[in-house]
Amino acid sequence: MAHSKKFMLEEIQRMATSMELALKHINSPEGALVLPEEASTIPVDVVREGYKWLVTIFDVRYHRWATVRALLAEDQWERYYLWGGFDNHREMVMLKEASLHLRQEIVSRTRPDLFKRGKINVIIKKQAKAAKQAKAGKPKKQPKASQRTKAAVATPDGADQADVPEGAR
Repeated sequence: MAHSKKFMLEEIQRMATSMELALKHINSPEGALVLPEEASTIPVDVVREGYKWLVTIFDVRYHRWATVRALLAEDQWERYYLWGGFDNHREMVMLKEASLHLRQEIVSRTRPDLFKRGKINVIIKKQAKAAKQAKAGKPKKQPKASQRTKAAVATPDGADQADVPEGAR
């Protein structure tokens, strides 16, 4: 089922908001699942890749973490952390394991470009530059190789055949 870009962005935001407690608990990097303000300008294939990845994380890793966390009331978890010495309790062992797996997925180098700040900033800048050029009516800059090919094909009839590419003869 194909979802619209707007739907996918809204779902990413919803899932990231639901996972806030887990993200704090696993000490994930600040803003690990935060979308940039210019998210609507990001190409749909980049958004789709990020959406699929986050749905998998949410349905598998986060669900496991939330299930373990639901075994005890929040005040009981707070007491465990405050008093200490409960590291060998069944719930603490299960939560540590679920937290470890969730953190490994969130900070993985294989996460999609949508959640890599550096890559997404490059994509946004390219989109803005292309939009600016389109608005100004400038054609896209062609690579030098294609410029040379066009110049060689456009040579007068008296030109040296060695300068003309094989396909242009």
